[in-house]
Amino acid sequence: MSHQEPPPGWGPGQPQQPQQPQGSWGSPPQPPAPPKRNTGKIIGCSCLGALALVVLLLVAGLLIGGDVANEPDRITPSRSAGVATQESGPEGDVKITGCEVSSVTKWASAKLLIDNRSSKSSDYSVEVEFVNAAGKRLGEGYASALRLASGQSAEVTAQGLDEISETITCRIVKVLRFAS
Repeated sequence: MSHQEPPPGWGPGQPQQPQQPQGSWGSPPQPPAPPKRNTGKIIGCSCLGALALVVLLLVAGLLIGGDVANEPDRITPSRSAGVATQESGPEGDVKITGCEVSSVTKWASAKLLIDNRSSKSSDYSVEVEFVNAAGKRLGEGYASALRLASGQSAEVTAQGLDEISETITCRIVKVLRFAS
């Protein structure tokens, strides 16, 4: 048998000291990293989803038509800028005050005056078409006014996104009014 010397710090009369392991082999394990939180993504996606739902409902309302307030809601397609007709229901609340094509973008727009003649605060959604002298539809635009109090007026613009290079007439196609 061979005799080996005890390591330094070991022996009779000396306190035993545990040796520190080299590197990380003997070190205690690190706690796991905290899980990533996706709170910002969740809030952002929720807001985006809510906005998409509102836009979808407005578009669906324009396509389906009708006035939620149960007032008469038919409009004649011949109603256009410069025609002074007093209509009942939500259509009578909207008048075209301007109709033009931008010289820069070539996009058509219609200036609208919405006057809430109902007895309740209301939201409005208006569809306008842009037609040429022959009556051919060249594009359309949409405008809205939210939380318009009874008797209150708002000036809004229905903006088209089609390039138009000829003289146009603006016509109101559909007006929706929702109690807000």
